[in-house]
Order: sequence, then C-alpha cells, then structure tokens
Amino acid sequence: AIGEGQRYIQNNAEELETLQDDVCSFGCIILEALMGSKLHRKGDPFILSELVMSLSCQEEREHVLDPVVLGTSSQDSLSMVVSITIKCLSVESSTRPSIEEVLWNLQYAAQVQATADGDLRSEVSSQAC
Repeated sequence: AIGEGQRYIQNNAEELETLQDDVCSFGCIILEALMGSKLHRKGDPFILSELVMSLSCQEEREHVLDPVVLGTSSQDSLSMVVSITIKCLSVESSTRPSIEEVLWNLQYAAQVQATADGDLRSEVSSQAC
C-alpha cells in the first residue's frame, strides 16, 4: 500500500510539472502574439531570458513589441498581459501561475481594454458633435 501512495504522489508531481510546462508554452504563445513579425525578423535565434528582460523594462518594450499591439492596446491592458506573460515564462516552474490565474488575468485585461476602447469611442463621438 505504501508503494501505491508513493506512486500517486509521484504521478501528481509529474502532472503538476506538465501543467507548469504548459503554462510556460502558453506564455511563449502570448509572447509571439505580442511581438508579431518582430519575433521572426530578428534573424538571430532569440534568447527567451533576454526577451523577458526587455519586456520587464518599460522603455525597451517599444523595441520588442509589435507596433500594431502598441498602437491598439491601452497601457493598462498591455501592462497586465505583459506581466502575466513574464510570470508564465519564469525559469523556475514553481513560480509560474496556474492556467486559471493566467486566464483570469487575460480576461481582466480584455475587460480593461474594452473599457478603454469604449472611453475612446465616446471621446471621438463627443468631439464629432
């Protein structure tokens, strides 16, 4: 019976590790969406740790992120997405967020963006009057 308990713990640890790897992979997908064609234009293979450092620095973000993303995203929404992306890409798997936390943050960032878009639309329509 002890062996089965150990196997259960080992299987759960492996499953948790797999989930953390999935979170990291999802972070890579978000990173690709944020960078767009810049990711593939660089020519050199990118080093993930350097990209994460660039994302962490507000001034360097403009050089790393796709101009379309920068031009169409509110600062608050973009900061939330970048922040959760950086957490997903953490080298230490135990510090990565759960997939539920990632999804919650992305949904919240989408709400913030929708509010900013609504504010922008009402600003434009009030200027038209």
